[in-house]
Amino acid sequence: MVICPFSGDQPYWARLMHSIGVAAEPLFERDLSVDRLSRAIEEVINNQELIEKADYIGSQVRLENGVEKAIQFIHSKIDI
Repeated sequence: MVICPFSGDQPYWARLMHSIGVAAEPLFERDLSVDRLSRAIEEVINNQELIEKADYIGSQVRLENGVEKAIQFIHSKIDI
């Protein structure tokens, strides 16, 4: 991921994604330039470690069956 946070909790999540190894360093508005954005995109395309980590985490998230769990939770709260 290339994340350009600009408000709210976005800086927190951008730093977290970078720290767990699935995103380039966050690009804050004050630091954003065509050159820095281009380098960040090249990094996420070519950095095998980032690619493998994102693929692994993605596979773990898909195992959670989150949509089905969300539906069950909602149904439990509205008594369907």
